[in-house]
Amino acid sequence: MKAKNYKTIIKSYRSFFLGLMTCVVLSIGTFVLFVQIIEYESDRINIMADSYDQIHMRQIEIVEKVDSLCNYILMRGREDYVNQITLQRITSERKLQLNEKLNIMEPADVYLYKKLYPQINEFLITKESIRDISVEEDLMRNDLTRCIRDDEQALRLLTLSSITAN
Repeated sequence: MKAKNYKTIIKSYRSFFLGLMTCVVLSIGTFVLFVQIIEYESDRINIMADSYDQIHMRQIEIVEKVDSLCNYILMRGREDYVNQITLQRITSERKLQLNEKLNIMEPADVYLYKKLYPQINEFLITKESIRDISVEEDLMRNDLTRCIRDDEQALRLLTLSSITAN
């Protein structure tokens, strides 16, 4: 027993089946494209993360170099038991190493250190001037102390000679 509208039903089934298959193919295609885009973006994110990690590691190296350079600069002229010539050589080597590291990296990544680097020489000159003035001050203080002692001795001798002359 067939329905009177059998052809219309078959046609509707075919139309529904084609629509359903089109939706399934489109959804599978969209899913596949979505997965491919996720993989591509994930790879790009990993590449950028690696790049940022490398930049971060270089920046940490630069911070360590600047810190050690500052420590060596602070040691200059401070302690008598430190070999100042060796310390000056090490400071110069550290400055050159810092300059090499700064030149390797992109200027935007080390902007502040690039601005700081030229002022290190001014800082060294100022520190050396302070050390020289401190040494000169010590010499003058010692001379003044010696002069005061000599004056006191001369005054005693004059006092003693005037007492013995009377």
